[in-house]
Amino acid sequence: MFNGIIKNTGKISKIYKKGNNCFIEIFSKMKFTKNEIGSSISCSGACLTIERYNKNHVKFYVSKETLNKTILKSSKEGDIINLEKPLRYGERISGHFVQGHVDTTCSVKEINFVGKSWLINFKLLKKYKKYLVPKGSITINGVSLTISKTLKYGFQIAIIPQTLRLTNLIFLKDGKSFLRTSEKDGYNHIYKIEFDGKETQLTKGEFDVVELKGVNESTGQVYYISAEEGAIYKSLYVTDLNGKKSNKLSELKGDNDASFSTGMKYYINYYTNSNRPYLITLHNAKGKQLKVLKDNEVLRSTLKEYELAKKEFIKIKGHKGDLNAWIIKPNDFDKTKKYPVYFTIYNGPGHNTVSDSWDGSNMMYHQLLVQNGYIVISVDTRGTMYRGAEFKKSTYLQLGKLETEDMIACAKTVGEWDYVNKERIGVQGWSYGGYMTSLCMTKGADVFKMGIAVAPVTNWRWYDNIYTERFMRTPQENPDGYDDNSPINHVKKMKGKFLIVHGTGDDNVHVQNTFEMTEALVANNVDFDMAIYTNKNHGIYGGYTRLHLFNKMLKFTLDNL
Repeated sequence: MFNGIIKNTGKISKIYKKGNNCFIEIFSKMKFTKNEIGSSISCSGACLTIERYNKNHVKFYVSKETLNKTILKSSKEGDIINLEKPLRYGERISGHFVQGHVDTTCSVKEINFVGKSWLINFKLLKKYKKYLVPKGSITINGVSLTISKTLKYGFQIAIIPQTLRLTNLIFLKDGKSFLRTSEKDGYNHIYKIEFDGKETQLTKGEFDVVELKGVNESTGQVYYISAEEGAIYKSLYVTDLNGKKSNKLSELKGDNDASFSTGMKYYINYYTNSNRPYLITLHNAKGKQLKVLKDNEVLRSTLKEYELAKKEFIKIKGHKGDLNAWIIKPNDFDKTKKYPVYFTIYNGPGHNTVSDSWDGSNMMYHQLLVQNGYIVISVDTRGTMYRGAEFKKSTYLQLGKLETEDMIACAKTVGEWDYVNKERIGVQGWSYGGYMTSLCMTKGADVFKMGIAVAPVTNWRWYDNIYTERFMRTPQENPDGYDDNSPINHVKKMKGKFLIVHGTGDDNVHVQNTFEMTEALVANNVDFDMAIYTNKNHGIYGGYTRLHLFNKMLKFTLDNL
C-alpha cells in the first residue's frame, strides 16, 4: 500500500529478459536493507518486488501482465522512474491509498502553463472513462493527483511546482522528453531527459537553481529562478533547450520572483531587497519592462521618517567555514563601545533567513531592539539552502547538531569583535528556531547568556513523523540522532536566563514539548520563565496577542541581556 507522495526517483540502468520473464535494474539514492528483499516498491505506480540489491542498484522482476498495463513496456535504459516505499502502520496518509495495481496507460494530448501550475490533458481508452470523477483521485506514474475536469477524450490534471520538481512528470510537447531538476553534480540544475536516455544539462556551475518557472517550446526557451549571484540573491534567467545560452533577465540585484502568463509571452516580476518593499512590474518574455504595477512609494516615503537602521550582509566564521549572515547596528553606532548581541535564528533544513529581501513585520521588531542599543544578527548555518547539496544535506540524521556547532562558533567569533560585549550575547527563535534556541542555551550554555524559545520542539520523538522521519528516519533506526540533539536531554547544562513560550492550541508543535521541557527543568532545579497563550496556535496571534508577546520578549531581553 502506498500514498502516491513521491520523494525519490531512480534511473533504469539495465533491462533484460530471461525466457518469458523480464527484469529491470534501477539506480537510486534511496536506501534499502537486506530485510527489504521481497518488499513491494512502487515503480512509477507499478507495485514491484525487490529481487536483490547492491549498493544503489535494485533489481525487480516484471511480469508480462505488468508490462502490458504500465509504461514499463516502453521504458528504456536511462529512463527516470518515480519510486515510493510502502506505507508503515500509523503513518499519516498525505495523498490517497494507492495499491500499485495499474489499470492502463494513457497519452499526453496537451500541456498548458497557468500561474505556477501545469495543466496536462490525457487521452484515455473509452472503457475507462466511466471511472473518472471530477475532483476525484487518480494515480499517474505513481503520483497522487486530482482530476481537475473530465474531457471528451480523457481528463485533465493540474500539477504544482513541488510535484514537478520531485517526479518525472515535466513532459515536453514533443512527446519525447521532459525537464527536471537534479542535484546529481552537487548543485540543483535543470536537465532535459529524452526517452531514449539522452540527457542534456541546461544549467551548470557552482550555484543552485531555485525554481524552474516554465518552458516556451515555440521559442525553445526555459525560464528559471537561480541563486547564481550567491545564496542571498535570487534572479530570473532564461536559457535554451540545448543549454548553450543563458541570460539574466532581472535588472535589480536582490530577491526576484516571476509569474508567467499562459504561453510564456509575459511575466510579472516581484522584486524586493533588504531595505526596499515590493516593486511589482510587468515584462515581456525578453525581460523588457512594460509597466510598473506597484512601487510602494507611499510606504517607502513613510518608512524614511522612522530612520530605520540598514541591514548589512557579512560572512561569519562558523564551526567549519564561513557562513552567510546579516547584521543591523544602531544608527548611532560607535565602534569604541561594547554592544550586546541578539541572534535571531531559525536554521531549519532547507530554510534560509539570510536573504536580500524585505522582512516585513519581523524587521520592525529587530529595529526596536536596535533602537534599544542591541546589535541584531541572523546566520544561515549548515543545512540551509542554495550552497549546494552537500551543505544542505549535511544535517541528515542529526538535526540540530551541526547547526548548534555553527551557532556556538559564530557567537564566539562575534564575541571577539572589538565592539561586542561577549558577556551579553543572546538568542531567540520560533518553531525550529525555538528548538535551536533551546539547544544553544544548553549545549552552548557558556556562550549564550539569554534565550527566548517560542513554540519549540524539545524532543524529536514528539514531533510530526512525516517531517521528522524525512530527515531523521525512524527512532528505531536512528535513536542517537533523536536523543543526542533533543534539548530535553541537556537541561542540566543550562546556565543563562531562559524564556519558553507556547500556545496551547498549537497544531504544529504540540504544547507537550514545552510542558515536558519545563518539567525536566524543574526536576533539575534549573530556573526559567514561561509564557502560555491559551487556545493560540503556532503563530500565537489574534487581538492583542502578538503585541503582548513581543512586549514580553522585549522586556525579558532588556532585563536579562
